[in-house]
Amino acid sequence: MKASSVFFVSGALIFALGGALLGSALLTSEPPPKTVTKVVPKKPNYRAVLVASNTLRPGDFMNATSIEWRAADKQYPEDAFFLKGLDEKSQLYGATVTQPIPAGTELESDLLVSPGEPGFIASVLKPGMRAVAIPADVVTSNAGLISGGDRVDVILSLKRDYEQGANNNPLATIKLPKLASQTLLRNVRVLSLNGTLDAFREKVQKVESKKEKKTDSNKRKSYETVTLEVLPKDVERLTVAREVGILQLALRSVQGQDLALSTSPEKDSKESQSEVTTLGQVTDIYDSFKPMEDDDMTSVLMFRGEEQDTAEFMN
Repeated sequence: MKASSVFFVSGALIFALGGALLGSALLTSEPPPKTVTKVVPKKPNYRAVLVASNTLRPGDFMNATSIEWRAADKQYPEDAFFLKGLDEKSQLYGATVTQPIPAGTELESDLLVSPGEPGFIASVLKPGMRAVAIPADVVTSNAGLISGGDRVDVILSLKRDYEQGANNNPLATIKLPKLASQTLLRNVRVLSLNGTLDAFREKVQKVESKKEKKTDSNKRKSYETVTLEVLPKDVERLTVAREVGILQLALRSVQGQDLALSTSPEKDSKESQSEVTTLGQVTDIYDSFKPMEDDDMTSVLMFRGEEQDTAEFMN
């Protein structure tokens, strides 16, 4: 075979083989692109934190509407903040703050003070006001109807034995028991009873479950002392008044004009200078009695062993 023929056949075979390979490459479909899945890191699940629903000021008692839970974007220390699942909203009911806290601010435990803790009464007191305790019993405390946070009027009634002429009494010459009373203070806020604010805590707490049964905490209680929030000059008046008579407390309504007066302690103090109510204004019974004279009385000398005593009787 000639050399030219060999080269021709070899070139034809190479060309045919190259065409076959090229056709095979063109007919073969491209493989689908690989799907790359991005791994998104899971967000940490932080406990909700307790915040102020509205601006809280010293003296404002917390309740269910003043605080709320808010989702947290970081981990708050358990010993400094109140976290959902670890703390309850109800444990702060009745507490107050030691400094103003804007709405939406997280509540720090160091800025709160609860009833019974040192400094609570001082935090509850409004600027310029004073706290004074007066004696009370079932009658003077309105049969246990008064609780912390209520507003009352303070009424002075002179002691009956003092008016009737007890021994060593400057009013001993008065023949008739001229009892009298006067409203000393109006619209005064009750801070505590028996030195605690447990009654107010019970008042502001909300029942979380409708199935919760009533407990003995709803029963009426009597108290020996009632702490009131008054002006400095009224502290002196109450200090003297409780030595000469009995201080009665009259519960005020929270509706109408009673509520409007609660923002002006100075005005309430001036309006409390009311007239004195005497026995003659209450009843006409004693008007039928004539003034006693010396002839109306008979003196009898009485002997008790070696002791002598003189008793007087009406004729």
